[in-house]
Amino acid sequence: MQLLNVVRGGTLLADVAPHPGGDWERWALVRAAVLSGAEPPEHPGHSLSVKPGSRLAAALGSGERWVNSYHHQGVDRLGAGVEPVAWARDGVVEALELTGDTWVLGVQWELQESWRDDERMLGVFTAFAAAASRARARRQGPRAAV
Repeated sequence: MQLLNVVRGGTLLADVAPHPGGDWERWALVRAAVLSGAEPPEHPGHSLSVKPGSRLAAALGSGERWVNSYHHQGVDRLGAGVEPVAWARDGVVEALELTGDTWVLGVQWELQESWRDDERMLGVFTAFAAAASRARARRQGPRAAV
């Protein structure tokens, strides 16, 4: 998500830790455990709200979701054609989509891990695969009869 925003001309906050509402004490414990080689505590997470009508909402449903939090940077200024579609309670943007017809979604949390806590997260992978299949079919056009 961060790369998508920067490629489109946006900027990042170097450290979102000063923002209120984050689980920054636990994040500091995780960081210290990793640096010392100790067993890390349960990883921090937070709730987020998903924008109704977005591609993300179509994949997950609208409303609040709990996600893991492995990041310390965040979106500052949005890039061109980038639309925020999910936010943490502290206002940090948690997901972006490109405007227009192309199916592009970037999320701030570790989506490849979050399905273990909430199987609804698999809906994002299903939606992405369906969009890729539709794009491929459009490029190939009608197939010649064999």
